[in-house]
Order: sequence, then C-alpha cells, then structure tokens
Amino acid sequence: MYPTPEEEKIVHEAEKLMVETMSRYDPSHDRYHVYRVRKTALRLAKALTPTPDLLVIELAALLHDVLDKKYVTPEQASDPYGFFLPFFTAWKTTGIDLVEDGRGQLIAKIVDNVSWTTEKKRRQTGEWSNWHDTCAELHCVQDSDRLDAIGAFGRTYSHSLEKTAEA
Repeated sequence: MYPTPEEEKIVHEAEKLMVETMSRYDPSHDRYHVYRVRKTALRLAKALTPTPDLLVIELAALLHDVLDKKYVTPEQASDPYGFFLPFFTAWKTTGIDLVEDGRGQLIAKIVDNVSWTTEKKRRQTGEWSNWHDTCAELHCVQDSDRLDAIGAFGRTYSHSLEKTAEA
C-alpha cells in the first residue's frame, strides 16, 4: 500500500527541498501550485488501470518546477538527473534505491519534460518520442500542471503580472 513509511520519508524530504527552492520564485511558481499539482496528479494516477508508480508521480510532481528554466541557469536545467542525484542516492539505506531501480532517472526525465514549452519544442524538432506519448507518470504530472495553469487564479497570468512589474 502506498505510501510505506520509507516512502513517506522520501516524500517529506522532497517537499522540504521544493519549499526551500520555490520560496525564491515568483508567486506563479509557489509551493501552493506544487501542492495542487501533486494532489491532482495522484488523483489522476489512482483513477488509471493499471495504477502507475505513485512514488514516481508524487516525487516528480513535487520536484517538477525546482529546475524551471525561467528561474535557473541553462547549465542547472540541462541535467536534472545530475542535480537530483544526491537526493536520489540518500535513500539507499532505507531499502528504496531510486538509482538502482531506475526511478530516479524516470523522475528526472519527467521533470525535464513537464512544461508545455518543452513539449512544443520537442514536437517541432522531432525529439518527441513514443515514451512521451505512453508514459502514464509523465501524463499525470503534465496534465495536473496544465490544469493548474488554467485554474481559477491563473498561474500564467500571475507570471505575466510579475514580469510586467519588473519591467
């Protein structure tokens, strides 16, 4: 049954990493956005048959904006797996090895592919693959992020206001 006590610890630490990082971003990318994305992604996942990997979905949802290209350097954004590797390896002693079981790579790949801008670019350049079309974990996080972007408060609108205020 998800989550196990070990999974709860991992999720808690991912949440701490996200909160610390997101506190430096504008209101369109705050922790409340991430909490909504996580909640919706898990609800979508639980409605699917077979149920996708809920730990992958929850971690990818929590981390999906940590390396958002609007807020980090291209160098930082270019290697999500490398960036999150210390986090992924920290859990080996708990019996959950996110590196060995490949879930760390999957989480990083999802984080790198959630954004609509990235999808549009990859489709235009022919980089869109079968994985992008079939990965249920990606779809749960991606759809949740997009639903929140068009939600009542309009995340995209918030981002526009922030950028206009800076100009």
